[in-house]
Amino acid sequence: MKKINCIGIWMDHSSANLMEFTTDPIETKTIDSPFTHQEKEDGLVKS
Repeated sequence: MKKINCIGIWMDHSSANLMEFTTDPIETKTIDSPFTHQEKEDGLVKS
């Protein structure tokens, strides 16, 4: 039998929220970006 995963993804400029929809309570994981505003400015100056 094939297992089907149902997830939702909500993203903004600095983090992503992954929500897994199951019969149990929804499990949410957050991934934060280590990329800072200063690093963005430094990268734009170099390019």
